[in-house]
Amino acid sequence: MATIRQYILTRTILCTVLLPALLQGQKFYSDDPVRTLPDPLPVGEMHNRNLDEVVDFFLQSADWTPRPPTPAGEVNTLGEVPDSAWFTKRHPYRRLTLAELQRGPGNRNEPVPPFTVLGGKVEGISPGFRMRDSAGRMYFVKSDALSYPELATAADVIVSKFLWAIGYNTPENYIIYPRLEDFRLADDATTKAPNGGSRKMTWSDFEAIIAKIPHY
Repeated sequence: MATIRQYILTRTILCTVLLPALLQGQKFYSDDPVRTLPDPLPVGEMHNRNLDEVVDFFLQSADWTPRPPTPAGEVNTLGEVPDSAWFTKRHPYRRLTLAELQRGPGNRNEPVPPFTVLGGKVEGISPGFRMRDSAGRMYFVKSDALSYPELATAADVIVSKFLWAIGYNTPENYIIYPRLEDFRLADDATTKAPNGGSRKMTWSDFEAIIAKIPHY
């Protein structure tokens, strides 16, 4: 009888001690775990800000103090990444079909000639430009390095499908083999000027970009 009383007393003391700690340390709430984040709020009108690359380099190089580690953001109480505007749980949670994996983020909006060049990209390693196809869709075009055909473009298209299957929202990437006569230059096309600003793009500017692209 004494043993039973001691057992009941011990359990009562444990419950009395642990219950306040459990209430104070409540981690999960009625809406846990969050599975989907709300849509992002509009940020209003966006403006471009030109940065001086030389000044930015020296400012970033002046302080060599490593940044402290920070916990991952936008995860729920289970440490999972909820669905959001930039991430959607796909293949790891619901096995996609072979056709879905091959299609990836989209495989139905391949650009159709003729193309209208809207602006050129001269900075960076690989040349590129913006264009609009005959259906009015806008694309950003980048190419392989002249000495490494099919290297960057193939990797870009293939890896984007893998990342999409994992859950990231990736762009629709297509490989095309256009001809020079498929292009025309828009009247208001612009490119980067030597002083960092913009200037009117000419057909010679476009030919200079094309000259750095592998030809077949």
